Amino acid sequence: MPKLICNGHYYKRMNRMIRMLLALLVGGGLTSNWMMAAQSKAWSDKGVLLISSQGQQLGTEKFSIDADTTQIIAKGELQLTAPGGGKVSETCQLRLNAELRPVSYEREQNSPQKGSLKAEFGEAETTLISQTTAGQGEQMFLLPNNGLAILDTNFFHHYAILVRMYDEARAGEQTFNVFIPQESLPATIRLKLVGKEVSNAAEMNHFQAITEDIALDIYTAMDGTLNRLEIPNAGIEIRRQQ
Repeated sequence: MPKLICNGHYYKRMNRMIRMLLALLVGGGLTSNWMMAAQSKAWSDKGVLLISSQGQQLGTEKFSIDADTTQIIAKGELQLTAPGGGKVSETCQLRLNAELRPVSYEREQNSPQKGSLKAEFGEAETTLISQTTAGQGEQMFLLPNNGLAILDTNFFHHYAILVRMYDEARAGEQTFNVFIPQESLPATIRLKLVGKEVSNAAEMNHFQAITEDIALDIYTAMDGTLNRLEIPNAGIEIRRQQ
């Protein structure tokens, strides 16, 4: 899948900032066995995330998540605009079963260059097909059947699904398998519930997604609705538009 490759210093800087999230996903092996909590209750969410770095807004991500007792469908539309007028435009769709097991993932990049990616998650293996101006490629992966999260490096609403995989009854730090379609890369991520906090008179759950090098703070409403994400050391904030 093509990465954010564009002309100009701004896009190179922006690309580095977004790709810093990859550091979040580079970890060691699983530290403990994990059993996914059942997610049979229907839920849905939609909104707009404002993406900023060092206080400067870079763009928006529109998303929707629709879930019933049989499947979850999450869609995203990313728009980033540089001061010079160049744009990054991408869309994605993630389909999961009721237990949050990935079924398929599709991603389309419209600018700065055309490209597409499709992943089909089977019981035994995953097929990843990418299409760019350079041609088509196909890869096969053997991925775990349980506890697998899809985290695209450019779409942040995927973290709303990740936190729903967290088992509050077990509490403590929990480790999840991750697949990064854009990078054709399997990895792991550790997630913990830091506690409950009050923001703008509303009670929030504060999660941390962590590795040895970086921590990403995730804030959700008590019903699981994504409110904002922060990478304090990088000055990156993704905040829900009110």
